[in-house]
Amino acid sequence: MDQDIYHSGEYWEQNATFHEEDALHKAENCRDLLQKHSLLGKPLRVADIGCGSGKFLYELSSMIDGTFRGIDVSTQSITAANERHKRENITFERSDLAEITDTFDLVTMNDVFEHVDDYIGFLRMARGRAAYFYFNIPLDMTAVSVLRHSYMKWRESVGHLHYFSKNSALATLEYAGFEIIGWQYNQLFLHEIKTRPTVKSWIGALPRWVSYKISPDFSVKLLGGASLSVVCGAGK
Repeated sequence: MDQDIYHSGEYWEQNATFHEEDALHKAENCRDLLQKHSLLGKPLRVADIGCGSGKFLYELSSMIDGTFRGIDVSTQSITAANERHKRENITFERSDLAEITDTFDLVTMNDVFEHVDDYIGFLRMARGRAAYFYFNIPLDMTAVSVLRHSYMKWRESVGHLHYFSKNSALATLEYAGFEIIGWQYNQLFLHEIKTRPTVKSWIGALPRWVSYKISPDFSVKLLGGASLSVVCGAGK
């Protein structure tokens, strides 16, 4: 898969739901981490880079005060966003990060930079667009995924070009110049059994739930089943 799949619409042909089933969960995680670090004291100017169909931004706009702008390189995404999730305080536009000259209080990215060829350059470019940043990062690189080569399915199904653990994700953001303010694991295995309950999802969730209760860090490094949310400052 290459970057043209986002411009051509091929990506959304293969992922027809636009991942909307996960949008509320992601918005709640974002709100909780921003709130934990006292970043919701005033109305915010928010830009969501790689906004997809806009459902995440729509949900977030009902949780925090501000004005919201969704940006995506995909025409199909922006068309869907304007048809499904437009509000008075939300706008959507088809654009590339390099074309955005405005600055914001907060930039959010959910599952974005692992898709970008030059992800370090992309992150450094983003740093000039806001005072604060929120990232949700898939944690594809686990002990089990390396042994089974199962991380490769994310390249084939959703176009991940880079794979992260918690440590490598945080190190990447710091290397790109961001200041880490705080982070949290998001238990995807619990979200999955709530939204898509099957025998297989329950069986997969049990060892993750038990090990997570004992040691969240060890559990995620070994078995996965989590994403990483990070709040950052723009750095110097």
